[in-house]
Amino acid sequence: MPEIHLKPWQFRSAIAQNDDPIVKQILEIVMSLEAKIDLLRHENQDLREVITKRNKRNKPRKQVGGDPQGVAVFYSPMKVANWRDEQEQLAKEKEQQQAQKAAQRAQRIAAQQAKQLEKQLRKQQREEAREQQQQQRAVKAQ
Repeated sequence: MPEIHLKPWQFRSAIAQNDDPIVKQILEIVMSLEAKIDLLRHENQDLREVITKRNKRNKPRKQVGGDPQGVAVFYSPMKVANWRDEQEQLAKEKEQQQAQKAAQRAQRIAAQQAKQLEKQLRKQQREEAREQQQQQRAVKAQ
């Protein structure tokens, strides 16, 4: 069976010429599918453009003035001093965070130990109370 290629205006004329409801329904479905395909093509094209823009944006950038291998880079004494100050500040902050974590760990351990001691004390008190009750029952029973 040969393929039939009709333009949208030819579909409309075919629908108008043919009175068969099945043919009309088929032609309407084909027209709606063509419209959906066109919308999807445009959407796909837009998404491809977004992806290419994103890929271009995420490319690594070169340093200003370039930095070819083997060439020494000189920084001003002020920039070196600022960099060193920043590194010292970062090191101090890191030490403070580690000290804070250690202190929190120590507090947690101390709290756990205190809880265990309290638990042992309550257990001893319950045992002493039981022994006293047993002694009192023994005295009453005599």
